[in-house]
Amino acid sequence: MKENAKIKNYHTKNKSGVEPNGTRFLALTQVIVNENGKFVVKNLNDPNESSVNMLKEAYKYFFSKSLEEQRDIMTYILNARRADAVRFAEQIGLIERKEIAFTANGNTKVLYKDTDKSNTLFNLDSKHLNMDQVDALADQFMVQQGWDKIKHYAERTATREMCKSMAIAAILQDVTTRSIMCGEEMKRCFCGNPAFFKVEYDMEHRVIKDSTFDLQKRIGGLISTGDDNAQNLYGMSEEYVCAECQDYKIASDSDIAPRLEKMFKDSAVRETYAIITNDWKNAYEKDVEWIYEDIETTFSKDEKLRIENAIKNAK
Repeated sequence: MKENAKIKNYHTKNKSGVEPNGTRFLALTQVIVNENGKFVVKNLNDPNESSVNMLKEAYKYFFSKSLEEQRDIMTYILNARRADAVRFAEQIGLIERKEIAFTANGNTKVLYKDTDKSNTLFNLDSKHLNMDQVDALADQFMVQQGWDKIKHYAERTATREMCKSMAIAAILQDVTTRSIMCGEEMKRCFCGNPAFFKVEYDMEHRVIKDSTFDLQKRIGGLISTGDDNAQNLYGMSEEYVCAECQDYKIASDSDIAPRLEKMFKDSAVRETYAIITNDWKNAYEKDVEWIYEDIETTFSKDEKLRIENAIKNAK
C-alpha cells in the first residue's frame, strides 16, 4: 500500500513499534478457556507478538470452536468481569461480605463466612444498592428454586439472605454487561472503528494499557444536545434543560500546523491536477513531486500558470 493512502493508527505502527491496529484485535483482546478444569487466560493482543500469530491463537482458541463452545468461552469472560465488578464494589464500599448462617436444634450451621472473599456470590450484602430491586430479585430466586417452601423458619430466612446476595451479584452482572455493550456500541456507531484511534500498550505485562484516551477528545461533541433542539416534542414539557459539554482537551507536544498545511496543499495539488488533466489515477497514486515535475515538463507556460493559479485558489 502506498504511503499516501495509509490511515494513521489503522495501517501504521505506534511509537512502541506495535503492529497497526487494523491487524490486531481491539475488542476480543483475550479469551478464557477451560483446560482440564482449570480456567486459563489466552492473550489475543500481545504487543510483543506478531498480529499473524495472534490471529492463529484466536482461531485456535475461539473461532475454530463450535457455537456452544464459543458461548461457554464468552460466559467465562463475563463471569471474570463480574468478579472484577464485585471486588470493585467492595473496594468503594457499595457492598460488603456477611456471614450466612442459621441455628437449628441448638446447632449453628454456617453456610458462608463473611471472611470468604473468593469467587463465592452467596455472602454479599448491600450497603448502598436499591434494596427494592434486591428484594424483588431475591423473592424470584426463592420461588424459582422452591426455597420458599423450606419449612424451618431460620433456614428459610438464611436461604433468603443467600438469595439477596445472588440478587446483588445479578445486578452487578447486569450493569457490567450493559456497560460493555454500551461502550462497544458507542465506539462503533458514533466514534468509528476503534482501530482508527491510538492505543497505549503495557509492554511489560503484554496487554493494552489504555484504548480510550484518544476517544475522550470526542466525547463532548457526542453527548452535547446542542443549541438547536426540536420543539414541541410529544410528552415533553415546553421547557427542558439542554446540556452543553466542553470537549476533553488533550495537549500535544508536536508542531502539527506545518504538517496540516502541507497535507491541505498536497490535496489541493492532486485535486487540481486531476480535474485539469482528467488523470485521476496518477493524481492520487503518484507522489506530489511527480505531479509538479509532470506539470513542469508537459504543459506550456500559459497552462502551467493556469494550473498554479488554480492550486492557489483551491488552497
